[in-house]
Amino acid sequence: MKKPNKKAMLFNITLVFVTIIVLTAAFAILVRKNSQFDTGIGKRQTQLIKTYQEADKLLLYIDHSARLTTETTLYNLAQKGGYKNKPSCGSSSDYTFWRKKDQECYPEKISLNFKKLFDISFDQYIFLYNRNNELKFPTNNYEYTIYQDNIIGTAFENIELEIPSSGISKYSFKPSFNIPLNFDLNIYTKTIEQAKQLVNCNLNNNPEQCRTDLLTTDEYKDWTTNKQSNTYFFDIKTGKTIWIYTDLLKQEEIIIKFAIDFS
Repeated sequence: MKKPNKKAMLFNITLVFVTIIVLTAAFAILVRKNSQFDTGIGKRQTQLIKTYQEADKLLLYIDHSARLTTETTLYNLAQKGGYKNKPSCGSSSDYTFWRKKDQECYPEKISLNFKKLFDISFDQYIFLYNRNNELKFPTNNYEYTIYQDNIIGTAFENIELEIPSSGISKYSFKPSFNIPLNFDLNIYTKTIEQAKQLVNCNLNNNPEQCRTDLLTTDEYKDWTTNKQSNTYFFDIKTGKTIWIYTDLLKQEEIIIKFAIDFS
């Protein structure tokens, strides 16, 4: 009978022990990784959802601010006679002169003036948010376009939100907006042409009677006139009512105001 090889037996026993240790360690590592992975998945999803919700809140703030600014700007533009700043003809009693004696100051860049006024009002909402929150909106961050009766604000810079424990460092998005005007700015073009018709009455033998006759036609039915000597103060109803915020929330009709000195 052949005697067993002691060296071979010792090697086999050692191999068994090493194999058991390696497999046990590998199993422990696998269990630990699976446990961490399962926990990490839930945590990552939660953090991502929270970040997306925070982004939605920011976009909602921008959207509401842009809507309020749109209505405020439409109202203010009409109150200023289609201007952002007073023209060289000046103003009287809060009425912008479109013509003063022989000087004409008809507003020609209505869309541009609207965008300038919009930018001023919209910046106030951005400032208000930034003053009261840790996360800041970028300032001077928009290019404005009026397209198909919408005001479109295209953001230059993205907003970046941190996503803790997600494997993704940041969530980046543009706070742009697209808001309907619900108002036809071409009404200014029509109103300017009507105003020029009244001015052309100066060529008539009886200018005052000419203007009186025109103002009683259906074409001028939405015009209200207050005459002081040779100056006429006009209020043109647009039929558009909006909510505006001053000291109180109130509804106001958009009324285009301007004056003409016919002397």
